[in-house]
Amino acid sequence: MDTTELLKLVKLHCIFGSSLTRAVLIRHIQISEGNFDCYAALGSDECGQQECSWREDCRLDAGCCIQEAASRAGLTSGFQPSAFPLPH
Repeated sequence: MDTTELLKLVKLHCIFGSSLTRAVLIRHIQISEGNFDCYAALGSDECGQQECSWREDCRLDAGCCIQEAASRAGLTSGFQPSAFPLPH
């Protein structure tokens, strides 16, 4: 889903927070839609929510979330997301 479509959904679901990441915005939308807020979470390839509208993008963005978590933990120096491969 492109940014324009995402921002339309953010507005539709009355979500506020201009500094929120794409993943966090989508998690808020998931909650609003009655789903678990698991977008791009580790282990998301084992998701049982077949009706979630975010399934397609979820695994693609999981690597970005790994990078964000490493940054928050102070592991930015020399961190390689490829060191934590996602299962296929």
